[in-house]
Amino acid sequence: MKWNQLRETPAMSTYFDHMHAYHLSYAAFPNTGESTAYLRGRRYLPEAKGLRGTELAPEYDPAGLFETGVPHQITVIKNDRGLFMRIANAGKVFHGRMANPDLPQVTHGRIGLCPMFTRSARYANFQVSVPKH
Repeated sequence: MKWNQLRETPAMSTYFDHMHAYHLSYAAFPNTGESTAYLRGRRYLPEAKGLRGTELAPEYDPAGLFETGVPHQITVIKNDRGLFMRIANAGKVFHGRMANPDLPQVTHGRIGLCPMFTRSARYANFQVSVPKH
């Protein structure tokens, strides 16, 4: 809510130029004749102005993973140096890892969901777990 006034006119640059966070984006493009999906990660850098140099590697092209109307179970594990994920639907399971070897670590913070205006998604059974120390 601290930035609520900045979201009156949505601009992704307002978001990624100020967040101290990992970002995971995924999408599917059915019937385009090109790649059918992507899975990308970034390490947003507060006050850095832009996305250059924020990419986490590797980027994935998991064909057939994000099919329209198909429920998926997505598990993401964040540690200070990257993201691990498991994405499953009734017909496919995908495991991936995106590393952050050089940029500042992310050791704390909030979780945000940023559904894009032109995309649609429904979330159910959203859970956050923190390891016991």
